[in-house]
Amino acid sequence: MEVAGLAIGIAGLAGLFASCLDSIEKIQSYRSSKIDASGLNAQFEAEKLRLEKWGLDVGFDASAPSARTNHHPALDEAKTIKAVRELLLIIESIRNIERPESTRKKVAWAVWGKEKSADQVRLLRDLVQCLYDLVPPGRPQRLSEEQDEANSIALESVLGTHLRTLELPQTLARLNKVITTETRRELRSWLMGRHLPNERYDDSIQRRLDGTCNWILERPEFLHWASSDFPDSKPKILWINGPPGYGKTVLCARVIEHLKATTETDPTPLAYFFFSSDFESREDPLAAIRSWMCQAAAQDQGVFDLIRQKWDQAEDQVASRTDVVNLFREIFLRPSLRCILVLDGLDECSPRDTCISVADCLELVTQSISGSNTRLLVVSRDNHEIRRGLTDVAATKAAEYRIADEDVRADNASYAGAIVDKQLPNKSQLVRTEIAERMTDRCKGQFLWLKLQGDSINGGLNRKQLIRTVEDTPVELTGLYDQNWAQIDRLPAYSRSRAISLLRLAAFTFRPLTVCEITEAVLVYDECDEFPVDELPDSWDDVYVQTQILGLCGSLLEIRSQ
Repeated sequence: MEVAGLAIGIAGLAGLFASCLDSIEKIQSYRSSKIDASGLNAQFEAEKLRLEKWGLDVGFDASAPSARTNHHPALDEAKTIKAVRELLLIIESIRNIERPESTRKKVAWAVWGKEKSADQVRLLRDLVQCLYDLVPPGRPQRLSEEQDEANSIALESVLGTHLRTLELPQTLARLNKVITTETRRELRSWLMGRHLPNERYDDSIQRRLDGTCNWILERPEFLHWASSDFPDSKPKILWINGPPGYGKTVLCARVIEHLKATTETDPTPLAYFFFSSDFESREDPLAAIRSWMCQAAAQDQGVFDLIRQKWDQAEDQVASRTDVVNLFREIFLRPSLRCILVLDGLDECSPRDTCISVADCLELVTQSISGSNTRLLVVSRDNHEIRRGLTDVAATKAAEYRIADEDVRADNASYAGAIVDKQLPNKSQLVRTEIAERMTDRCKGQFLWLKLQGDSINGGLNRKQLIRTVEDTPVELTGLYDQNWAQIDRLPAYSRSRAISLLRLAAFTFRPLTVCEITEAVLVYDECDEFPVDELPDSWDDVYVQTQILGLCGSLLEIRSQ
């Protein structure tokens, strides 16, 4: 190498070495400020000191990034300079993997406290060792020509071996994947806050009988809404409503299942939310919008980037209502965005005084999507607030489909048949068919009526008694609940008191109780000086649950696996 070229090369390496130390210093500050990982911190500090020592020994001074005149003789070799430069660039690039641009993003970027953090420590250790092997410290004297030639021959072998061992592309890709996963997890936590995802969709899919709920997929109103054509370049909104007990949630789940199947080859994001009186999210309509944005971010890179940008700038641990509203509006400012939004059970939402109303929430949604090719499906009861939000103040008026008895009659018959087959396995096919038909005629479209009726029929009743039981059951659901209360009222005093206590505990606790918890709680009363251990059941089995909990409360109490 010419003298001038050599000087420039050495000086460039000195500056690059100083940049590497600066990068490592920043990485360490991010890690130390966020993650408690003393073992990895110690390893990282050791490798940092090794790199500094190597630099001083071979002639680099980080405080004055220019080459000393007594640089290591191995750096006179052009191939060595090139190899060292490549290694230093890789070390510097460790910092640039998803480099943090804000304090918030450092949390997702600094994944050192997790198992994958070892990848970066190992990567730095191997790179530093590579430098030690290429330019071994401690030999500042000028090499002989024979030694220089031997080093030149061995250089490619040493460098090649180390680079193969490092597996740099795989390691960097793995680190980027970990960082992206962490970022998505942090984004979801920021957006959702205390609102946990519920399993209403999965539960409804499991409850649906094969072949049911397909009638909605053939209705012209649904076919128009589901079409990907937007002739008016406006959003399409469909409101499916019906009376209580008509299986609307299961119907909505079937629609989502259908949309998932038909959009497998379509990049259109699909987001859905189920309100339920069983979950805390019923107190805030914005819980649906928070969930929608989380799901859309997982399917659309543009949405993800926008939410991440807002998250980077935010100071709060959880997105405020103002953040949610503004972010939702901004997402749908993109005219090219196509999205499918589904909302079930909004009639079960009872907002707190500090939350946005149902009508205002729907107005926000319809106004936000007014400039995009978005499809919005709302499934609920015919509620005044929902009607006002979708028709009176909506930027785009909703098409409406009201579920009629004849729409669900075939599904009623299938469900009634399934109940009868389960409850009356000892009866003839003729009797089972007759009872199922009578139940179908009496239910007036109400699946909930059929479910509650199933508790009243059993194989111990003869045909006449079964018919009388079905015919005497009130058609109105309120009448059915009155019937349940009458059954509780007829219980012996101790059982009646226990049933009322069970219902009171289930109704007024902050979260659903486990079987063990409610069993213990029901034994405590005002005059109780100490816990009656001898009143606990011998076994927490299905017999106990059926006879001492569900058997006392009838259909008013329900036990779920989760």
